[in-house]
Amino acid sequence: MPAGICWALLVAAILNLDRLALGQNAFWRPLVAGAAMGAILGQPKLGLTLGLWVEVLWLGRPPLGGAIVPNGALAVSAAMVGLTLCLSFLGTAPDPHKPLAPLAMALIVPLAHYMTLIEPATRLWGLKTHDRLTKALEGDRPAGLLGPNLRAFGLTFLAALFLTVFGAIIVALIAVITVSSFPTRFWLAMEKLQTLIPLLCLAYMGMGLHRRKLGYYAMATAILLASFSLLSWAL
Repeated sequence: MPAGICWALLVAAILNLDRLALGQNAFWRPLVAGAAMGAILGQPKLGLTLGLWVEVLWLGRPPLGGAIVPNGALAVSAAMVGLTLCLSFLGTAPDPHKPLAPLAMALIVPLAHYMTLIEPATRLWGLKTHDRLTKALEGDRPAGLLGPNLRAFGLTFLAALFLTVFGAIIVALIAVITVSSFPTRFWLAMEKLQTLIPLLCLAYMGMGLHRRKLGYYAMATAILLASFSLLSWAL
């Protein structure tokens, strides 16, 4: 595995610590993650583009209180690593006539929702740790807070690393099949769709894109792709 991909995975997991486990200084935002991934993987424009699109997508859902918002930063990181793996496997450079950004964006949305699995897992672990510490204090035994905090950081880091690797593999597999098999008409549709994605992000931001609305997102995206494919065929 190229060293850049290893560094990207580590940085993605570290940035994710800022989401809830440590700091909360907005280093985990999609725009920051996209810029970092782009710089590490040698695709700064693609990283900034995906980061900006995803930043807009959930801008209307701030992580206030105990709300669990889609993990756009981790999804962008997984997409960037996956696309890099795809190009490395195929042995090709990015082709401007085969824009990967719209394809990645279609995968980032469901990935961002399912990458929120980190929060329920860490919260469940936190509740059990809280019960153990409470019993220790009630029994007049040393509580020891350093160990549980370090384990919490480690758990969050490893969970983020695992999900990023898993997401990157999914993106890489789909991208390899798409780049190597899909006809020119599909990529013509992608080129047209790419110019509309900022408007789509604004529209979906208004929808909120909760889990129950993912079906509408998928349907609308499929209709747009089909429409552009038919238009490309007619032209």
